[in-house]
Amino acid sequence: MEAEEAMSPVGERVRSPGLNYPTVGLASDLGDGYGLPGAAVAMSLVDDAEVDADEDAAARATWMAEPVVQELAALGPDEWAWCRAEFAFTVAAEVADVSFETSDGWQVQLADVPADVMALVREQREVSAGMAGGPWWRLIVDVSADGEFVVGYDYGEDPFPADQLQAAQNYRDDIVAYPRPSLPVWLAAYLAGPTAQGRNARTAASEAWVDGVAGRVATRVDDVAPVRDVWARWAVLAALHIGVGSAEGPRIAPGMAWYESGARSGATLVLLPGNRAVLSGGWWESPLLAAAYLDDEPLPDLYAGAPGWVNDAVLNIRCQQGMLSFCYWWVDGRWECGATNTVGELDVATPAVWSVEATVTAMTHIGGLASETASRDLLAAATDGAVTVAHVDAALAAVPGADVDLALNPLAAAGLIR
Repeated sequence: MEAEEAMSPVGERVRSPGLNYPTVGLASDLGDGYGLPGAAVAMSLVDDAEVDADEDAAARATWMAEPVVQELAALGPDEWAWCRAEFAFTVAAEVADVSFETSDGWQVQLADVPADVMALVREQREVSAGMAGGPWWRLIVDVSADGEFVVGYDYGEDPFPADQLQAAQNYRDDIVAYPRPSLPVWLAAYLAGPTAQGRNARTAASEAWVDGVAGRVATRVDDVAPVRDVWARWAVLAALHIGVGSAEGPRIAPGMAWYESGARSGATLVLLPGNRAVLSGGWWESPLLAAAYLDDEPLPDLYAGAPGWVNDAVLNIRCQQGMLSFCYWWVDGRWECGATNTVGELDVATPAVWSVEATVTAMTHIGGLASETASRDLLAAATDGAVTVAHVDAALAAVPGADVDLALNPLAAAGLIR
């Protein structure tokens, strides 16, 4: 089996993203009853380019993976073809998820993982702590009925699945037991908790009063498009995405627009009475957040001079996750923000709404065939709050199977239909 391959359901070989794969091989000396053929061990370390691990600890960790594979094989139902086991461990808690798949696709979820298997995994993790990367937080084991297996170490490059994410204190305890040179930004933010950037109504009112007394004012922003234009651009992009049946792209509803990129960045725009609005969100790879969580720099000052109504009720959910990297509020006909310049955070975390040309370009790419002239006409009509069925029909005319009625819904929700 090639080192860069892993067994997936019904024998397809793939790699799971975000994992290190130090062990690859064949399970040996399993004996009768384990469901795997005996074979000579053929394992190799493939991660030395990324992790300058202590060779002895790495070799021991590799060797200790095989008993885990043996025990997993013994747990399978009749005629199983593939096993996937995921272990999420800290010094405080242990979570295991083991499933088997038969050749006809029938999947069996193991209700309880025996204590002896958990003990083997725990011992393997303790040994892995001697490697340069430290102990894994998730161990992923893929095993085929033919005896091929891959063991992947997850150090948190990507967020853990929700059902395997432990309480923040468990990770703190684990870090005390096994100190690490650094943490993934998302995990450091998770450990910081909602108080790091959360701003409930009481806190917001108190901070606004303190700012007023201290003469601390918001920063005026002149290089971000007016909220009326941003709202219209967001709406037409949402309309076209929905019209062509795209599951991705921006979305809009009465009083609120949102966007999630394919790379975990995203933003929300909330309209409020009195010609007010709040735009907030986060860039997943924000250098501001990385500096704060990894280099002991202060978090970006997003709320300096903010009014009390800029609070959790209207802020992007990232404020509760420590991953908010920008916040703007529209008041008195202009955008304002806190003391940190975060304009550079907007492009990745928001749709293409910061200029007419950017929006038109994005519109013409949706479906691949949209007319530039029709796109400009639709955008102009949306900006004036005067969209008609003809505008949408023309913008989608060249897209096979486009649904004009569906495309009209977000424009109606945004209040832009004449």
